[in-house]
Amino acid sequence: MADAEAWVLQLFEKAAYDFHPNAHACRLKLSLVVMSCGQKYPWRIQDEYRQYLAKLNLVSAACRLSADEEMYLLEHIREGADLADELEDNSKDELDYKPQYLD
Repeated sequence: MADAEAWVLQLFEKAAYDFHPNAHACRLKLSLVVMSCGQKYPWRIQDEYRQYLAKLNLVSAACRLSADEEMYLLEHIREGADLADELEDNSKDELDYKPQYLD
């Protein structure tokens, strides 16, 4: 990965703490692009998708995922692309130290 590409991914990580309904949709769209490049994205797609669905009635029409985008995303989730993260999170008995959603 080029330095410029790594820099852009670092900027995406800063956007992970925006909990506006459109922000979840935009991160999911960015995830689709990053996935196709074979890179790791700085947020958990399952969490973003859950929040997107929970706030779907507040997501603007311009930001909503198309049917094809949702199908591709769900297929990616079903294939277990983030399974290691899921298993790691479920094995913790300690309090989670990551920021929690405040919505």
